[in-house]
Formats: sequence, C-alpha cells, structure tokens
Amino acid sequence: MKKTLSMLLVLALVVALFAACGSTAAPASDAGSAAGSAAASAEAPADEGGDAAPAAEPAAEAGSAVEDSAVEDVPEEEQLAGDPMDAMKEEFISYPLEEGGTITMWYYTPPYVQFVDSNANFNALKAAEEATGVKLDFIEVGSASASEQFNLMVAGGDMTDLIPVIEYYSSGVTKAYEEDVIMDIEPYVEEYMPNFAAVRECLSEKTKSQMLTDGALLAFYQVNDGSFAANGQVTRGDWLDELGISFDSTLISLDEFDDMLHQMHDKYNVAHTIYFTDGTLPLNAVFDTSIPTLVGDGFMTSVSSAIFRRGDECVSGWNQDGYRDYLEYVLQLMDDGLIDKDFMGLDGDQGVRNTAYANGDVAIWQMGADKLEELSWYTEDPNFKVSAVPNVAVDPDAPYVWKQDSSLIQRGGFSLSTSCENPELVCQWENYFWTYDGWLLNNYGIDGESLTWEGEEPRFDWETPVTVTGMNAPNADMALELFTMKRFAGGYLDNDRLVPTFPESALNAVELWNVEGSDERYYPDSIVFTVEENEKIAEYEGDFLTYAPGAILAFLNGNTPLNDDTWNEFVTECDNLGINEIIAVYQNAYDEYIAGER
Repeated sequence: MKKTLSMLLVLALVVALFAACGSTAAPASDAGSAAGSAAASAEAPADEGGDAAPAAEPAAEAGSAVEDSAVEDVPEEEQLAGDPMDAMKEEFISYPLEEGGTITMWYYTPPYVQFVDSNANFNALKAAEEATGVKLDFIEVGSASASEQFNLMVAGGDMTDLIPVIEYYSSGVTKAYEEDVIMDIEPYVEEYMPNFAAVRECLSEKTKSQMLTDGALLAFYQVNDGSFAANGQVTRGDWLDELGISFDSTLISLDEFDDMLHQMHDKYNVAHTIYFTDGTLPLNAVFDTSIPTLVGDGFMTSVSSAIFRRGDECVSGWNQDGYRDYLEYVLQLMDDGLIDKDFMGLDGDQGVRNTAYANGDVAIWQMGADKLEELSWYTEDPNFKVSAVPNVAVDPDAPYVWKQDSSLIQRGGFSLSTSCENPELVCQWENYFWTYDGWLLNNYGIDGESLTWEGEEPRFDWETPVTVTGMNAPNADMALELFTMKRFAGGYLDNDRLVPTFPESALNAVELWNVEGSDERYYPDSIVFTVEENEKIAEYEGDFLTYAPGAILAFLNGNTPLNDDTWNEFVTECDNLGINEIIAVYQNAYDEYIAGER
C-alpha cells in the first residue's frame, strides 16, 4: 500500500519545494465566471462521480514522497511557496472565541434525510461550535424550491450572514458583488483570518490567482491540495477475462476501443453497450477536439462554449470538423445498436443505473475509482467484477496533449452577504478551519469517531460513526459529507484522505487513468476574467447555448440528417449567434496571460 500511495503522490499535479512562509499574500480568482468551459470542480451529493478528484497529501507529507525529478517538471507558477501545514499550526487567534456569538446561514435541507434531517444536526457542527464558541443558525428550504426561495430572499434584502451565491445566484458571484448582494472578504483577512492568510501565502501563484475577482475575495473557498485522475471509464472485468482482453498501457486506440465495444455487444447482448446520457464520450484525444456537453447535470457537468486551444489559438469544440467526425462515430454506434437512440430518456437515478451496471445491461460506463466495489452490492453473480478502461487516443504512441489541468479551487463555498452585521465574527469562525484543528475537523471529522490515528497520521474511518438518525454512511464519499465540515466551511482539503480506503481495484484504476502527457489543448483555468469579459461572454452564450445543444441533439435523434449542407448551416448559425465573439474574449484573455499581463 505505501508503495502505491507513493506512486499516487508522484502523480499529483501539485508538488513543491518547501520554503518558509512569508508575509500575508495579496488575495487571489473568480470561481463564478460565466466562462463555463474552464475546468471546474463542483461539490455534489455523493454519486458515481463522488467528491472532487482525490489529491496529494498535505504538503509536508507529500514533500518527503516526491522525488526531485518530479518537482522539476512542475511549472514555477504551480509550485508551493511554503508548507501549508506549518501555516495552519501557527496560533494567531485563541479558540474558542471569548465572546462567541451566532452566525446565520441559508441553505437547502440535506437531500439525504434518511441520514440527517436538518443542517443543524450534522455531527461535526456540534464539535465546531464547541471548538469555536460560535453557533451556526440555519434558515432551511426544500431543495426543490431552493432557487425560487433564494431569489425571494435576495430581492427582499433580508439575507442571512452566509449565502450560497455560487450555487444559486444565476448571474454569478461577480454580478452578485457588483449588485451589492455580497461583500468583499479581503479587507477582513489580515486581522480576522490570519491562518487563512498564512496558508494562502504558501500556495502556488496559480492557485492564489484563482481566488480573486478583480482583487476581491468573494467566497470562503475550499482549496484542494492537489489532484490526480480518479474517475474514468470502466467495464465488466469478468467479461474482459472471458473475451481475453487485457490492457498493458494507459492508452488504447479507437480501433481497440471499438473492437471491445462490439465484442461485448455481440457476446452479451447488452441493452446499452455504452451508457450515453449527456452527449459526450471521452474521446477528445481521438478526434482532437473538445466535446461539448449537451445536457448538464447541475452538479459535475454543465453546457458551455467548449473552448480549447490549438497552439496559441483559442477555438470552440462546437464548430470543429473533429466534432462532426465524433458525431458521425456516435451515429454509427447508434446504428450498430451500441448506443440508445433515445438516450435522453435514460433513467438518471443512481440506484437504477447501478442495478443496470450490475445486471449486465451496460458494458461501458463512467465511475469513480473508489466506487468500483460497491456495485457488487447490486448483484449475486459471484464472478462479477469491475475493471478500468484506459484512455483512448488517435495514436497511443504519440505525445498525449489532452491531460486535464484541474483547478485546485473548489467551485463552491458560501459568500458574505451585505446583510451581515458582524463580518468580523464570520471571518474568525471561517479562520478556524484554516488552523490545524479545524483542518482535522474539516477533513476527518470528530476525533474518536471518523477521525482515527495511525501513529501521528490522521486516518478517516467512514464505517464506524453514526448520524443523528442512527445510520452509518453507505460509502466513504458519503461519510465525508456526513461527518466532516466540508458542507459548510472553507478550508484546505486533504483530498487523498480516502486513498487508504480504496480497494486494490480502485488503486489499479487510478494507475491506469493517469496518463503521462501535457495539457496543451486545454484552456488554462488559472485565467481570471474581468467583470466586463464575463458580461460579454454571457451576452452571447445565452442565445448560442440555447441553439447549439438542440441542433446537435437533432442530428443525433435523426430529426436532422448530418451531411455537408446541414453541418455548414449549423456552423454558420453558430457564427451568427456569436461564437466568434465568445472566442475573441477568451483569446484576448489568453494573449494577456501569456504575455504576463494578467
């Protein structure tokens, strides 16, 4: 296990040569940009995608595991400037706060009421109140009416101290600040969030830059300490064995992938050879284009302008010839019976999908590495097993240029409303979760329950603790949601805390999915758009993103034949609706970024 963990740490995108932390840094990026095509992480109820991609261990531990050669490969802007763990252990503020107080928070009722029926009843909240001397009071609404209720609250001007603007303010966090819904947190950082300031000073320049919007800190963000691929395509491992298919590389060709699909379809007569729900297959590296999402899930995926790069030129995936080639491949799979032509009607319920996977109704699907073993709960087949499928590339021997460079800033978090009368107290409460004790509660939960120790190393025990309703978590991902403070507070996330809970199949999957290569096709997610740029993008995306997904769905469902004439008409209409104006905003920002002007 230790050898495997070391391998995972070497794979981490963020590693560092550690130096002493300096003075407080200027704050850092806009997480609520209208630029939806930038890579983003989003907190979501635990499902097959799970938490954000697991990450490298806290920097102090990671430093000992990563060899110098790995550090040399990390761009200077991505290297840590110091050790965040040391910064967390600095004692600036004494907790619990002497005067204490109460903070109000608006949020939707947890969707998993069988485990916990109210935000106020999460185990870790009681521990947080004891540790900080601050009580969290909730205004709760049902999830179904949350958007409507949020808008009513904002329109009325009587807001709670902490509000989830990033989730519910339709115009985005930047517009919320501009319209005086939320306030800038930055003026309070030096005095009331000194641990956050110290940790931020230790982060890479890239990560710091992603926290700011035109110099303003607009949310209490969560920051991942690294990332590696922990989600990918999987299939029935027992079927691979029966078909004599094995993988000895992290990349396979489209011919190998296609042959595997057809063999499984022919031998096992599966209803859905590929569970295709949002219009995408992970074949960017085959068709050398960004493949746009046609239907977002509201959590992990969204419909965007699908901007990527060819060298230093910014382009959109929607109007690329490679995207047309991709669509023709999907249509061929439909004709062959491998993809359901009525894919929009497939059931999205996770339990239904898991049952379909386990019953042999699906051959290939997407899944998180840590969830592979859970499907065995849905079948009595003693031979059932799940195995990872490698990434697919047009030429597995050529340099791989579609390696995703993910932001370490979680695209969530609460903002400080302009109704808040005591922002100093809120900031001191948030600061606690940037201390070492707060880091433990945020990442591992309560000591003696979900937090256990292996020598001096914290470990996450997801199977032992019980919720207020007397239930255990069904999996480690869900346990993080139930027994830590990640639902409520910002902080520095030790996202590989689940790795020790991974079964061998999950570790093998992570190893297979981590491809050596570069991210030169992706648009840099460290680029921060100005308010004016976000407004310009939003101006054109409204009409464009209403038209484009519908037009592509018409190609896929057969309502519009895909040929030279209809494709050219589609591309022309994309031009008419402003795709080039959207690209121009991205291009200008990229040019300034490369020139060191932003």
